[in-house]
Amino acid sequence: MSAEPQAAELTIDQVKADLAETNPRWVIWRSTTGRWWADCPHLTPEEGKAGCIRMVYGDTVDRLKKRMDAQDARAQNARTRKAETW
Repeated sequence: MSAEPQAAELTIDQVKADLAETNPRWVIWRSTTGRWWADCPHLTPEEGKAGCIRMVYGDTVDRLKKRMDAQDARAQNARTRKAETW
């Protein structure tokens, strides 16, 4: 009787590609210590004034994703406020 094959784990490059596809504003990498990082190089002055930060990290992909999502929501709110003042 043979064991069932386990699902193949995603490679780091596949994880980065998946994150980049759903988070196009971010540049994503994994450090040599295993921590995941993301940089948002095109942060606008309005987003910075709204408290957005350019670089986030997470010890896991899920934690990184949550932090990117939180920053994206904050940035969206900043853009909405700016549009309402025009």
